[in-house]
Parts: sequence; C-alpha cells; structure tokens
Amino acid sequence: MRTMKAIVNTGPGQLAWQDRTMPVPTAGQVRIRTSACGICATDLEMIKGWDRTGFPAIPGHEWSGVVDVVGPGVEASLVGRPCVAENVLADGGEVGFEHAGGYGQFLLTEAHNIRTLPQGFPMQEAALIEPLAVCVRAMRRLGLTRSVATSTAGPECPVRSRPYPANGRAWACNAPRTGSSVAGPPPARRLR
Repeated sequence: MRTMKAIVNTGPGQLAWQDRTMPVPTAGQVRIRTSACGICATDLEMIKGWDRTGFPAIPGHEWSGVVDVVGPGVEASLVGRPCVAENVLADGGEVGFEHAGGYGQFLLTEAHNIRTLPQGFPMQEAALIEPLAVCVRAMRRLGLTRSVATSTAGPECPVRSRPYPANGRAWACNAPRTGSSVAGPPPARRLR
C-alpha cells in the first residue's frame, strides 16, 4: 500500500503530520500532486472545529497542482498538466472540506472540474485563483462588469482581476510583482 504525507486536522485545534493512504482515482477522477496550497480563514475555522466536517480531515481548498494519474474514462493527456479546479464535487461535498484537500501531497478531484494552466505558470500564484474566483463571482452577482477589484493575499502577493469591458464575459488576472497573468472565458460551470 502506497502512502503520502498530509497535514491532518485530528481534532479541534489539532494538526498532525501523518502518513495517509495514497488516493486512487476512480472513473472520471484525477489525482493531483499538490504544488501549493493557501491557508484560508475558512481553514482556520475548520481546524478550530465546526459542524460541517468531522475528524480526521485534510483541509486545503486554495490549491494548485499537477495531474499525476487519471482514472478510467479520463483523457490521458491531462497527466503532467498544471492545474486548479472547481472544488465542488458531484456529491455536493468540496475538496478541502468533506473531501481531502491540498494539505496532503495528493488529492482527488473530478476531471471535468479541472482548469489547466499554461506551462510555467507560478504554482504559488495559481493557488490564489480559487479566492480570485470568489471575487469574480461576487462582482458578477453585483453586476460589476466594468469595475476593477483588488484582492491582497498577504504583503507579497497582490492579485488584481477585472472583467473585460466589452461584455463582461471574460476575465483577466495578474500578479504584478512577478509579471504573471492568465486570462480567458468564464468557466463552463458556474462557481458556487
């Protein structure tokens, strides 16, 4: 049996560095080798203990990684691709909450949720795409199609996003300190 390392929330306010069974993807799933994972305030609430998730749990919903293995029925060309993904899974649970997240060396997600990234995209910045997606969704819900939003994830990592003014149906994100950027159409699935 292969194992991996993970930071596991073992009880209220308790974290442990543990060996865990390596996840194996089933039909329609991919296994991700975690490259970077943010620490969100929601993770801190989870670690303190709440009703949503039990113990033990592997937090980490602000992750980026590389597709390591694909399950049956998944395009093999995804292997080796850097990515992020929509965390809400078909059963209604989320990666990093009800399902093991990016605090582990590996995690499972559904292949159709994957958003591949350009080769060379900085993976630490890619982990900030999830909180950026939350900002973009809020802007859309508020009807702010011509505005600029700024979100700062710590002193070293300002990230700016803006919808394109023509129709508000595309987005751009850049991290000015490193010159990294990504742009594209909105995801096919609406983010929760």
